[in-house]
Amino acid sequence: MSNGEALPPEAMAIIAALPADGHTRGNISLRDQLGVPPDRYADAATVLKDLGLVVAGRGRGGSLALTLAGQQLRARLDGKSTGEPAQATSAGIPEAAVPNAEGPDRNDAEWQPTSAPASRTDLTQQELESRLWAAANSLRGPVDAADFKAYIFPLLFFKRICDAWDEEHEQAASDYDDLLDDEIEADYHRFAVPEACHWDDLRRLTDNVGVGLQRMLQRIEQANPETLAGVFGDVQWGNKEKLPETALVNLIDAFDSLDLSPSRVGNDVLGVAYEYLLKQFADSSGAKAGEFFTPRAVVRLLTRILDPQPTDSVYDPACGSGGMLVEAANEVLEAGGSLRQMRFYAQEVNLTTAAIARMDLYLHEIEDARVLRGDTLRDPKFRDAKGRLDRFDVVIANPPFSFSVFRLPQTRSADADGVGKAQRRN
Repeated sequence: MSNGEALPPEAMAIIAALPADGHTRGNISLRDQLGVPPDRYADAATVLKDLGLVVAGRGRGGSLALTLAGQQLRARLDGKSTGEPAQATSAGIPEAAVPNAEGPDRNDAEWQPTSAPASRTDLTQQELESRLWAAANSLRGPVDAADFKAYIFPLLFFKRICDAWDEEHEQAASDYDDLLDDEIEADYHRFAVPEACHWDDLRRLTDNVGVGLQRMLQRIEQANPETLAGVFGDVQWGNKEKLPETALVNLIDAFDSLDLSPSRVGNDVLGVAYEYLLKQFADSSGAKAGEFFTPRAVVRLLTRILDPQPTDSVYDPACGSGGMLVEAANEVLEAGGSLRQMRFYAQEVNLTTAAIARMDLYLHEIEDARVLRGDTLRDPKFRDAKGRLDRFDVVIANPPFSFSVFRLPQTRSADADGVGKAQRRN
């Protein structure tokens, strides 16, 4: 596209609908929201990538995110839409590429957005957080507040997987109609959901709901061994002593009213809500909060000091709920970079917390990540073929220094030097 041409309206609609903070958005859900025909969507995305306004991300069906230049253009467009003068930027975007108030002349038969740039979710961020916290509070009484996270996050992730599966199925059916078969549809799904293991199947249970839920989660893990093995943690859902069935049913009812499909609740929105819940659970857990949560301001300071780059490997030896890795990814995206070449590694001693970290990473579309369980000091898991400790470009951690067990048994090995320090390898 030459500098004298304006961006097509499909491209402008994509710019307006992508998250302004540089987070990714799935192609399928974005295309559906805008009502753009697949060929025109692909052409518009190619134009935006060629101009350096968006970058491609990962995920089933692919995704897009605004680069720094794209975010600057988005800000200029927002200024125009509110009647404010567009501000000059250093993004190098030709003025002709920004449409005037009337937009370019188009044939009436050509595509127009299904609506003005729509909100990506029927719920505001505050409403989503409020309803998720209300769901958590449905456990208050029979369940200790410190244990809320062990029940809430697996159910939240299960609901998200099922709602996303439904949306992917609808897209596959729309694209292939009568030609759709299991092999074709499998390519549309990020995760497999076995028969009788969907959220709708859970809603139909009337007796031994916890036992049925346990079976469903286990079968989903088994159907996705490379991605979801162990991700739902070790909660005994059928233990009615710890979780009365009435409390579980109330919790399921609270989640049932939430549509968590990606087109309704984007990964960035749900990711922020997930972090909100982590903070709420940390506040409720008191002294135990440091086991899984580090205040966001501290995390952000450390990642800014380390300045992770798009080609870095990032390691957290005491990852907790995974916030350090998420923030490292955000730092790269906010600078206009891509996560395609980044690699994320972590170790966490607590099974439930390690599972929460993995779910956190998935919800933020950080798929190239490995979270292993174990005591990092006594049994570091990341080693090369010769048994030596792996090395990483960026190492960031907030270990539980207050733990009396945070000691090596006898002597301190040379390999352990530097554990607990934020450091960057040059």
